[in-house]
Amino acid sequence: MVIVLYGYVIYYAWFGQKLYEGTLQGIQYMSNFGDSFFNMFVLMTTSNYPDIMLPAYQDNRLNAIFFISFLVIGLFLIMNLLLAIIYSNFKTRFEEQIEDRAEMRTIFLFDQFHNIIKDKGEREYMN
Repeated sequence: MVIVLYGYVIYYAWFGQKLYEGTLQGIQYMSNFGDSFFNMFVLMTTSNYPDIMLPAYQDNRLNAIFFISFLVIGLFLIMNLLLAIIYSNFKTRFEEQIEDRAEMRTIFLFDQFHNIIKDKGEREYMN
């Protein structure tokens, strides 16, 4: 899923670099592929959303479609799938840990019980 996320950001970074080539948006935020990828990856967190989108939006309001589609697909689909996979793995490992601890507790209690029985038998034998 992480590979899908990186592929998604790479595609939009490349597309954005080509789309805004020669514009203020392209010069400021997408001058080369590295800057474009970094800014689109940070945009996935929505922390730089106004900084990235507003220069392009001021040129033409239809430019908002590029950024809105990036955020809708990225935030509401890909990031939620990634979160669901991470949570599912965490839950599975947590349940395995609980089962292991319960098994260790049972083994410990049986050992203690047998030690008590053994000690009690030795005491009765001594008396």
